[in-house]
Parts: sequence; structure tokens; C-alpha cells
Amino acid sequence: MNDYIERLPNWARWIIALPAALLCSWLGRAVAVFCYQWWNGGESFWSYITGTAAETIIFVYVLYEIIPNYKFICSVIVNVLLGGLLLFLTLYAIYKGTITIDGSVGGLIINNAIMLGILIYYSVMLYKAEHPYRFDNSQTWD
Repeated sequence: MNDYIERLPNWARWIIALPAALLCSWLGRAVAVFCYQWWNGGESFWSYITGTAAETIIFVYVLYEIIPNYKFICSVIVNVLLGGLLLFLTLYAIYKGTITIDGSVGGLIINNAIMLGILIYYSVMLYKAEHPYRFDNSQTWD
């Protein structure tokens, strides 16, 4: 699959990156939630957490596989934008009293913390991949 993506010109990869990542993440979330609910026999708090983790991991993976260059900078931008959006949505839900995950503020905060944790993890991994010389342990300091 990666061979097909690499054949595309960079401008086309930039254009299709976000729509492809969103589509794949929504499909992945639906499959993860369906499988969890089918396996456990119903809807629960953990089905939301499973869906959130699957959606975030798939979104980040697809987005960063398609983007041709500047992956770390893009990850920082995505972290800031999604972090701000999650903070806004959390504060709005608390203010309006419309909390959707198991009816508690704690559930919403846990859900958002999982998303941000996954995003930050991928950003660190992308930074390490783009700057391997900074993490070379073969050097000794005298």
C-alpha cells in the first residue's frame, strides 16, 4: 500500500492526507466499538475508550504515513489544534452540562487524555525518527 502512496506527487499527498485519515479513523472507530460491544454484549464506558483509542491511533498513523515531509512539524500542529479543540469541547460540555460519556466529567477527561497521550507519543516518535543522531547512545562523554 505504501508503494501506491509514494507514487503520488507531494502536492496530491498533502491534499488527500486529512480526508483519508478522517475516513479511516471513523471506520476504525466503528469497527472497534462494534467488536467491543459484540464481544461484551452491550455498550459501556470502555467501549467509548476503545473507540477513542482506535480512532486516534488510526488517524495519526494514516495521516503521518501519507504526509510526504515535515512530519514532526505537522504532528505539533495537529497536537495544538486537537488539544485546543478537546479543551474547548470539554469546557463547553461542563458549562452546558451536556456530557456524553457515561454522564460524568471524569469520563470525558479520561477520553480526552487518552487522545492527547497518543498524539504526544506519536510526536515524540516522529521527532526521534527525524533526528536519530540526537538519540545515539554510542557516544561517550569524558
